[in-house]
Amino acid sequence: PAWSQINTESMRGGHETPGLKQDMNLSFAYISGNSEIIFLNASYRLDYTAKSNWYGFFETRYDRAFDKESQENFSNRGFGHLRAVRQVAPRTQVEGFLQKEFNYFIDLENRELAGLGLRFKMKDQLYIGIGGMHEKEIYKQNSERTFLKSTNYINHAFQMMENVEITNII
Repeated sequence: PAWSQINTESMRGGHETPGLKQDMNLSFAYISGNSEIIFLNASYRLDYTAKSNWYGFFETRYDRAFDKESQENFSNRGFGHLRAVRQVAPRTQVEGFLQKEFNYFIDLENRELAGLGLRFKMKDQLYIGIGGMHEKEIYKQNSERTFLKSTNYINHAFQMMENVEITNII
């Protein structure tokens, strides 16, 4: 069996140019008919690339959709991820990360995790990562679970054309 979570490997981005980069998106939608539905979405991303051999990013998202009269939620979830990466050898990086998440659709009140890992560049556009993390989950039924998990991936990108890239993350 496989359990899926947010794929943070797909959030990595490019870090070739030193400096600070920020991106913020806010959206609001109001639909009126038999019911009045409100959609709120926000995201923020901060990337930092040092002139030395490390980079990091912070990304957060919040989505909420609800009926204005009853306040019934159709969606209410949030996510934050902080990652720092340091080059330790020509083809090897060490990375650490923290994450926090909630998702009322699946009754997840709080998920927190912290982890460390190694990322290896096997060849151009092929990376393998291996690591471990400590995770704590709290669900609405007052159930609390704590795990020690491995976190592993294979990331391969194929440049088809100048503006077309296919990325596979397993």
